[in-house]
Amino acid sequence: MGIETILSSVELAIAEVTKRPCQLRDYEWVAGGCINQCFRLTGTIDNFFLKVNGADRLEMFASEACGLKEIASGKTIKAPAPIAVGTDGGYAFL
Repeated sequence: MGIETILSSVELAIAEVTKRPCQLRDYEWVAGGCINQCFRLTGTIDNFFLKVNGADRLEMFASEACGLKEIASGKTIKAPAPIAVGTDGGYAFL
């Protein structure tokens, strides 16, 4: 998969939600599950964790984002704060 093809969509999605410009400088593949490709993104201001799969997995990512928000709302255990879910071409991302 060419992650380079979706990075601009990820930047736009992050900027839209955070209301701050987002420029990603670098990425590194990391382990993060058996069905998704995962990356550590280095930005000029913040760093992020990105999951990517086929566009047909958008609903899965949307459900995961909802679940993470619900876990965090309980304030019992720490959970990642999802920023954006979206698609670009044939890929879905969280």
